[in-house]
Amino acid sequence: MAYTKRPLILLAFVLLATLSSMHGYAEPSSAPIVSLRFSLYSVSPLKDIFYEEPASSPKQPPVRHNVTAQSHGRSSIYNYRGPTPIVFYIAHTDADGNDVKIPVASATVPLTLKHGLVILVSEQDGPHYTCLILDDSAKSHPMGMLRLVNLSRFGFEGQMGTSAVKVAPVIV
Repeated sequence: MAYTKRPLILLAFVLLATLSSMHGYAEPSSAPIVSLRFSLYSVSPLKDIFYEEPASSPKQPPVRHNVTAQSHGRSSIYNYRGPTPIVFYIAHTDADGNDVKIPVASATVPLTLKHGLVILVSEQDGPHYTCLILDDSAKSHPMGMLRLVNLSRFGFEGQMGTSAVKVAPVIV
């Protein structure tokens, strides 16, 4: 009789150990996890800005990725796998000498978006940015096509060849 209970006790122990170890590796946030390949564009050059991805183990710190962008073109390609929204930070040292991160921009990444162009537009009240994410896939923006993004607060219209163009502001 005692022999038949041992496998059940052992099975229950293994099941509990498995469940507790799975719980330890659960994502810290209930936010959906996205996987995004993106490049950055900023009207003004970016430096000292970074984003973080969750570590593969809860005992490790988040993985920090420094980003740079020039105002004359796109940045390198970056990869992000983590909860949405993606948050961009600057590093700061407080009065006590502690390193702190200050969020300067964030954007919700659509779950279906895999390739993005992240546009950071500087706000007037310090080191904060309005963050836009555009679908940058080949399907959304095929070769040979022109995409106009109006980063001003005003609409504009003009003519390209024989076509009239009206572009509403993206930022309101």
